[in-house]
Amino acid sequence: MITVIRDKNGFIKTYSASPLEAYNVMLDETSELVDTTMVEYASRFKLSLPPFDQSYVPLHVIDLDAEVIVQTNLKLNTIDVSVNGVVESVPIKDGQGKIILDLGTPGKYIIQPADRTKFCAAGCGYLVVEVLPNE
Repeated sequence: MITVIRDKNGFIKTYSASPLEAYNVMLDETSELVDTTMVEYASRFKLSLPPFDQSYVPLHVIDLDAEVIVQTNLKLNTIDVSVNGVVESVPIKDGQGKIILDLGTPGKYIIQPADRTKFCAAGCGYLVVEVLPNE
């Protein structure tokens, strides 16, 4: 059993194995109990950029593309992902899909779930890839 905290818009703000009874009622946050484990809940939506194991990945401009892996343990055919505010529908096969990023131009890619009422952007659900200019 885990506790899920939602903000006033119904977006999943965080989740915890502890009861989290001190959620902020003043900010119109709500809590709910979900009958699952932390590992199962955290696996609902994951982003990664192999071989990196972090939520912020700085890279220098290169003439290659990067594959961001989108994973879920839910039985879905697609997941909508926000890339810099633009929603992309990612096809999912066997719990995994991918987004291709162009690393040829400096800039930032901010990647998170488009549906924040269904998926949490905390932990492995949020990824920033910053393409830095070559020096």
